[in-house]
Amino acid sequence: MTESPNRWEKIRLQFDALPYPNRPLDVNPKDATNYLASHSSIVPNYLRYHRVIETQGKWILDAGCGSGFKLLALALANPGAHIVGVDISSKSVELARERLEYNKIENPAEFYCIPIEELPSLDRTFDYINCDDVLYLLDNPAEGLRAMGAVLKPDGIIRVNMHSSLQRAGYFRMQEFFKCLGCLEGTPSEEEMALTRETMLALHDWVITKKQTWMSEFETDDERLLANYLLRGDTGITMTKFAAMLKSADLEFISMVNWRRWNLEALFKNLEDLPVTVALSITDMDVEEQLHLFELLHPKHRLLDLYCGHPGRGQQRPPAAEWSD
Repeated sequence: MTESPNRWEKIRLQFDALPYPNRPLDVNPKDATNYLASHSSIVPNYLRYHRVIETQGKWILDAGCGSGFKLLALALANPGAHIVGVDISSKSVELARERLEYNKIENPAEFYCIPIEELPSLDRTFDYINCDDVLYLLDNPAEGLRAMGAVLKPDGIIRVNMHSSLQRAGYFRMQEFFKCLGCLEGTPSEEEMALTRETMLALHDWVITKKQTWMSEFETDDERLLANYLLRGDTGITMTKFAAMLKSADLEFISMVNWRRWNLEALFKNLEDLPVTVALSITDMDVEEQLHLFELLHPKHRLLDLYCGHPGRGQQRPPAAEWSD
């Protein structure tokens, strides 16, 4: 792997100390319909291939499974699928295994404590790979993407995301601020979290970075504080750079996960009021370029959350007249 041991160790220490997400074992997302939909392999397969697949017997990988809460959602949303969880934190892997056992999940499951870059060593290929809230922690995200592409079946699909450098700009500034004070080094400590809270509360409310980032929940929620102000290895990206990274890993953009929330046209009161040159320029852009315009105008989304797969595998939607019942 290309990450320096120091960086890798910092991230591992953070998630050994507080596996993410920090959910009790008895919390089960079985009734959270939208959450389960975002972890279903049926949805992106329909988007790309316009067919409803059966999940029985499919191989699904959670690359960076953490405490196993999302692994549990993957098992529930893909009945009968083989579930494989990998993570660099041994504590997280143990908790993920325990979570599936506690919830009596019947899907066959395997667990490995390895970095994403070493996925080819598993000697497995997957129909669907979930890499949620992980890729931005890698020293070389493109290498992580290539490793996932190497174990993806020809018609397989990857759900992957990166932090938005535009939406997260305030948090990145605060992380750098606390690094200057000696934080974000070893295992997260109570002293470090206390220092962060006391510093933020001591700032005037009109200080720009505090206005952009601070919420009252941070005063009591350790997990959220660590995941924003004190997250080791945190990085961000823009949509154009993300699209270039996909291409460098020989992967093809399919769709945003929450595509309805990325409607560029919806940002304008009336499209007819746009200057003709602007309207024509937007029309001539590809989807990734239009998504970049959206994030420049309205950096609302913390994650650039998307589906991708091997190039040239997508299929055109058949005309409605040819649809079966």
